[in-house]
Amino acid sequence: MKLFAFKLGAEYQTFTREIEAKIDLVSGKYMIPAFATNIELIEQKEGFQRYFKEGDWHYIEDNIGTEYFDSNGNQTKINRLGEVPPTDALFERPIITPSNEELESSARASRNTLINKVSIEIERLTDNKKETENWRTYRQFLRDIPSQKGFPQSIDWGIAPAEYSGN
Repeated sequence: MKLFAFKLGAEYQTFTREIEAKIDLVSGKYMIPAFATNIELIEQKEGFQRYFKEGDWHYIEDNIGTEYFDSNGNQTKINRLGEVPPTDALFERPIITPSNEELESSARASRNTLINKVSIEIERLTDNKKETENWRTYRQFLRDIPSQKGFPQSIDWGIAPAEYSGN
């Protein structure tokens, strides 16, 4: 006799495999283990698991492993049978436009990095008794970036003087 085995004790007792019933040598009757039934299994359906409950087979949606994002870019991975992504779920990471404060902070950090590099260059040129006026002008230009029209969405970073050593 053909039996259909399922996961005993799980929240959803999902189908695992077909097995053959064994005959009890004493009674001569088929033995049906606690984790199996002889009730005919329902057809497999794409995106669903079959589970046994209350003497019958049922379908449960199987989205295990599905990843989705909310509008803030937070990622969620489904790890339970029956869970479905929310109706507003995004299946690709959303592009989140940085706020004006975030843009400003990033621009100031970039500007400060450039100012530090320029200050090092001015110091190097001063030590070698070379002209530093173009570098001092450029450093002041960098310091004035926050007062540019369109800051922080649109920034003119200017051009460093040609004799930059790259250090």
